[in-house]
Amino acid sequence: MLMREDAVQRLNEHLPAQIRVLGYKRATQGFNAKTNCCARTYSYLLPTYAFAPVDELTTESYRITAEKLQEVSELFQVYIGTHNFYNFTSGKKPEDPSAVRYIKSIEVSPPIQQDDVEFCEISVYGQSFMLHQIRKMIGLVIAIARGLADKQVFEKAWGAVRVDVPKAPGLGLCLNKVHFEAYNKRYGNDGVHDAIDWEEYKDPISEFKREFIYSTILRTEKEEKSMLNWLSSLLLHVFDLRKDDGLPKDRSQTRSPLAHALMKVGSEINGERSNSGSVQTSATSASLVEPETLEQDVCTRDSSESAKSS
Repeated sequence: MLMREDAVQRLNEHLPAQIRVLGYKRATQGFNAKTNCCARTYSYLLPTYAFAPVDELTTESYRITAEKLQEVSELFQVYIGTHNFYNFTSGKKPEDPSAVRYIKSIEVSPPIQQDDVEFCEISVYGQSFMLHQIRKMIGLVIAIARGLADKQVFEKAWGAVRVDVPKAPGLGLCLNKVHFEAYNKRYGNDGVHDAIDWEEYKDPISEFKREFIYSTILRTEKEEKSMLNWLSSLLLHVFDLRKDDGLPKDRSQTRSPLAHALMKVGSEINGERSNSGSVQTSATSASLVEPETLEQDVCTRDSSESAKSS
């Protein structure tokens, strides 16, 4: 098929603004974008307060320090190389060879500020990924950075026993780039076909991401506070070996020491309110303090809207 010089412009005239054609390349007859892709880069955009120590107030006013950002970056470097990511997905057995994946690099961007919230971007470059893998990789680093788990959980997670690894919210995750290095090496310089390289489209791609992708993620996070709400659930994880793939029947076994402490304080507050007569017992009235509500209050002491949504 012969393409006219104005083909890109004419195609975009018939597409919505959220879908753009940037260019076209001559490929082999058997080219398949999925099977010829040899690696992928995903990005995850999240507010920096996700890495705040658990004993500090977790609010939108948090600003990550250079030291903390370096610590987070070093934690992500543990994933680089070949590992069994059985504990970072679902539906696979530890001996399944397809659970072994190769991570080429992970980069943590300098923080940016949107309105009054600070964000940073995690870029994960790997050969291939499984369901939930990146969200669980992000979730575990957040837990360690906040002080809810130690670095030893990495070694446990590479093992053959199911480990309790939290899954971060899906909002900030998007496919950033597909790589065709192997295809380009074979066909890119044969004089007939074009190499598939995104470098020449770098500027329009960045502009498109800022206008349609990142803006949506930032706005939605600001409005729905999915990360802020999710952080309270980290207190229910044990970050250790689990006997089965499901949640234990006794949920007390899934709570961290801090979660147990919060439960006790919640019970004490409930008792104090009951003794003072300030708590109504009607089924339709506001009831005793729930553990999840208390945990949320610790994370968002000055954000009543978030506390109500927990």
